[in-house]
Amino acid sequence: MTTITRSLRMLIVMTIMTGVIYPLVITGIAMICFPVKSTGSLVYSQGRVIGSELIGQKFTFPGHFHGRPSFCDYSTLPSQGSNWGPGNSVYLSTLKQRAVNYREENNLSSVQVLPPDAITFSASGLDPHISLENALLQVSRVATARRIPENKVKQILFVEAARDKAIFQKPVVNVMKLNVALDSVGGIY
Repeated sequence: MTTITRSLRMLIVMTIMTGVIYPLVITGIAMICFPVKSTGSLVYSQGRVIGSELIGQKFTFPGHFHGRPSFCDYSTLPSQGSNWGPGNSVYLSTLKQRAVNYREENNLSSVQVLPPDAITFSASGLDPHISLENALLQVSRVATARRIPENKVKQILFVEAARDKAIFQKPVVNVMKLNVALDSVGGIY
């Protein structure tokens, strides 16, 4: 048997072992030990998949909380940030316009201090979380659009924020899970 033949056999064996058998075994173990996470942490509503809790989505209805701005408009291909520096004139004018839009949308005064995640892009453009401060500024708009009391919206918000608090240093909330929780309560919107 020549060296080339042995090398080709070894290549085939290793390709099957590391490219087929090993991934199948690890996937099987993951599906048994972590069934939700191994399938993409999918979020269901009324029995159908509406997204993943790991990927931000665009919510535009007044009765929903809105996520962070996304440079790629929440497209997974290509997911990217803007790569604009803090001195870039386009970036600065974009931030100013976003701040104006955010204040108008949420009926805030022109001097209201906004949390950074309300107007800045995330690095990937797919960040599923917003800060608790950002969410609290949206409560009035959401409650009004749904015609439910603000304290009910805040109650749901704080429950969802408490679930993610153990993961991050600052209180954050997953926008997808928060909106699904609000949809389960109902309200007109």
